[in-house]
Amino acid sequence: MREKIRYYLRLSLYAGAERSTYQKFHRDIANANIRFLRNLCVMGIFMFPLLGVFSVMRHDHVSLIWNIVYTALALVMFLLYPFLPSVTSHLSNVAAYTSMSAIFLYCIVMGVFLRPENNATPFFVVLVAVPIIMADVPWHIMFMSGMFTVLMLICSYITRGNTDVFAYDVLYSLIFYPVSCFLIPFAVQSNIRHITDKYQLQKDQDLDGLTQLYHRGAARRMIDEELTRRRRGFSAMFMIDVDNFKHINDTYGHMAGDMVLCDVAKAINSVSRNNLIAARYGGDEFILFLYEMESLKAVEKVAGNLIEKIFALNRKEAYQFPDYRITVSIGIATGYPKATYESLLSRADEMVYEAKDAGKNCYKIYSR
Repeated sequence: MREKIRYYLRLSLYAGAERSTYQKFHRDIANANIRFLRNLCVMGIFMFPLLGVFSVMRHDHVSLIWNIVYTALALVMFLLYPFLPSVTSHLSNVAAYTSMSAIFLYCIVMGVFLRPENNATPFFVVLVAVPIIMADVPWHIMFMSGMFTVLMLICSYITRGNTDVFAYDVLYSLIFYPVSCFLIPFAVQSNIRHITDKYQLQKDQDLDGLTQLYHRGAARRMIDEELTRRRRGFSAMFMIDVDNFKHINDTYGHMAGDMVLCDVAKAINSVSRNNLIAARYGGDEFILFLYEMESLKAVEKVAGNLIEKIFALNRKEAYQFPDYRITVSIGIATGYPKATYESLLSRADEMVYEAKDAGKNCYKIYSR
């Protein structure tokens, strides 16, 4: 029994996942909430006018006004939702929670204030159905649902007083809110699992088979996404070329060359814990994109550390070549307003040749 309680509590916190795992997929979760928001808006655009027609048939002008207002809100949100992926994931979640709040408020107004003689049935339907579509920390959704359940009961008491209708609202709240809280963690876990499975499938397709870095096409897509976000801080594109790599393949064989490429890839991927996109560009060339760096000095420090790490590979017993030392030439282009993947790569590539002309085993930064 204790294990089941612990499992459910863990499920309620981060949908059964580790906090670090949840934070890793925070952007994908925000995108799932954007889709949820879009579906809500589409539903509202079709549903509220239909309810407005019924209001006209009943000569209920107050309900008609509310339906017109909510139709307009749904239309505005539907027009805005394509722009949400370009903002932060937090704002996307705020938009999703705002939409959910608007639906709860609509049900309170229509089911309590405008229909005081009936139970708040629409509210209880939404209480169970809507939260389980969301993809967020389960206890956040539970808290939101609980807050509006309390608000509904307060409004019901103010409108209906201590009547049988209010008593049934209390009874239904005691039934449907726990049901909603029970379902939310499992629904969110299913949503998170779908996101992680999709991520793993995409990652498997995006990785270079030898080095396990991203391949060129995947890196371009991801770097383009980062450039469109225009994050704060410094960004930089590295073009990294293994010096005299053809000599390794010709002299010691392709297996030795593959070992060198794999170890160079590991060194590139380890220069920063976060905020990097590393890829094999082709052959013996790699690209590294850093974003949200503090300054140009921080970029230069990464470049220096990378050169040292790669040169340190020569100490390995497997690389005791009598006539060769593993080194790299690095060209760096720093980000600038309206920078594109092509322009940064072109500048970085130009700097690689300058690094080679300067004697190799060094880096050069585009400064024109």
